[in-house]
Amino acid sequence: MNIKRRLKYLTSCLLVSAFFWINSSAWAGGPEIPPSAPWVIYLGGFGGIYVANFEYQGTYLGGSFTVPIGSNVHQNGYTAGGHIGLRYYFSNPWFLGFEFAAMGNSENATTAESVLAPSPDDLIFNLVNQFRIKSNLDLTAQLGVNITPQTRVYIKGGASYARIRHILTVFNPATLTPTISLQRTTHKNRWGFLLGFGLGYDFCPWFGIFTEYNYYDYGRVGLDSLSNIRPNNGADTYHQNVRVHAYSVLLGVNLNFSV
Repeated sequence: MNIKRRLKYLTSCLLVSAFFWINSSAWAGGPEIPPSAPWVIYLGGFGGIYVANFEYQGTYLGGSFTVPIGSNVHQNGYTAGGHIGLRYYFSNPWFLGFEFAAMGNSENATTAESVLAPSPDDLIFNLVNQFRIKSNLDLTAQLGVNITPQTRVYIKGGASYARIRHILTVFNPATLTPTISLQRTTHKNRWGFLLGFGLGYDFCPWFGIFTEYNYYDYGRVGLDSLSNIRPNNGADTYHQNVRVHAYSVLLGVNLNFSV
């Protein structure tokens, strides 16, 4: 079972387990919380898994020939962050919410390619790319319902602003030990959208926990075109882009303030 499949399995288990645990706790006969105040402001922190997918495409123009390059790699990491939000019970138990969240993400996605001249099949250079969504800022709206005085479910959607780091490294294969002939680091700031859903449970009016699944899509991102990247200084051009999407599974806590 590969890492991506394990993470998807963990996602399913976490959400299903959270659903049954929250609902069994809500109906366990503990002290009941009164209906929510019309306005609730909350502050929270969270952590979880974060998986980003990078569909990389490049075109190497070597003068008399063209070499297409493509690969699909994943950033299998973790995330941690915090949020501030507002819920308005417009028709109890239904509510609308607005939330701002910020998070940082770990690990890199790495591609390794060999660029070959088509005839003869001579190795020109080795190309390594590293991608990482370092952080993202999310602004979302929520629609949800309290299925018990302590338990709520909701869907969410909105905008996400991501900072994407790209490190391109060219290795010269002509030496006995491959050496770096070029290394370029760039950062791209990219707007995208997110969709998600979540479950929340309040132990008391001012403290609760939640779990969420979020999907992010940042579309296809244009990367810098480069010239003369061939180790022997041949005249050439390299064009590149990458499509980026991701998902996260979060578990966190909230402090609630009724207004």
